[in-house]
Amino acid sequence: MVDSQTGKVSLVDLIEQIDLKANDESGIDFEIFTSWFSEAPETSKYKIMFSNAQGDELSASEEYTVEFKAEGFARSGIAINKFAWPDKGRYYFSVALLKGEAWENVARIPVLITIKEPQNIEATPPSQNVQAN
Repeated sequence: MVDSQTGKVSLVDLIEQIDLKANDESGIDFEIFTSWFSEAPETSKYKIMFSNAQGDELSASEEYTVEFKAEGFARSGIAINKFAWPDKGRYYFSVALLKGEAWENVARIPVLITIKEPQNIEATPPSQNVQAN
């Protein structure tokens, strides 16, 4: 949430763990917020990668532009819609900044994915009406 008077940002929801329902393939919507500092005004590019706990990159975003202002500060939010998780486990979002001609990882954001199995509720047989004679 951005304060309209001061321009300061308050993060309302923070994701550390995501509980998904088994067999739910609808994906989830969320936003990755980045805050940048630089020694001087400049323009660069960044991207966000998604990897498993072993470090295997599973997907990457398009490249985005970040413009550092005179005071060397910038921020941005990237909306991610209908993101489908491969399976339960620990995953990482990595943020990489283009420095010269090479990408440099500048942040690594962990997230734990759990899968909630549906609970089996045994059907209760209908009660039998017994009439006494």
